[in-house]
Amino acid sequence: MNVVVFLAEGFEEVEAFTPVDYLRRVGVNVITASCGKTLNVTGSHKITVVADVLASDIVSDVQKGNVPDAVIIPGGMPGASNVAECEKASQIINEVYNAGGITAAI
Repeated sequence: MNVVVFLAEGFEEVEAFTPVDYLRRVGVNVITASCGKTLNVTGSHKITVVADVLASDIVSDVQKGNVPDAVIIPGGMPGASNVAECEKASQIINEVYNAGGITAAI
């Protein structure tokens, strides 16, 4: 199973990394994807993390037919709004949904 967790400036750290931690513990391939132009993303509590990839990198894979099984969209403000404004994240979320995958907003 392949899961993408979107990280955008202002994301809620607990809502992003609790699922990442639990899923990785049970062997799920979880990729964190930055909605910005760099891998560094700062959460709502001023904790800066380094995402695994840029959302734009995943779009390239999706266009080749490699659609993730699930996506997770953490809450937090303005993080949730920033994911909603991220065109690449929206493309991936729609592809996962249309393929019958799991779309989870926290």
